[in-house]
Amino acid sequence: MRALGHTRSAPAGHVRGGAVALRLALDHPDTVSRVAFIDCPPVTGHISRITARFVTQG
Repeated sequence: MRALGHTRSAPAGHVRGGAVALRLALDHPDTVSRVAFIDCPPVTGHISRITARFVTQG
């Protein structure tokens, strides 16, 4: 986002994309104005495992 000149965003994620949006909001709260999770499985027990590798695996 920063490389494209954006300083704030409002990400929305569907299923696995929800994990991406959540990780972004947790890691960079200063850049996220709000976030939407759509049809996502519960991730509270797995939050520490949501890494870049996890969210990019197909």
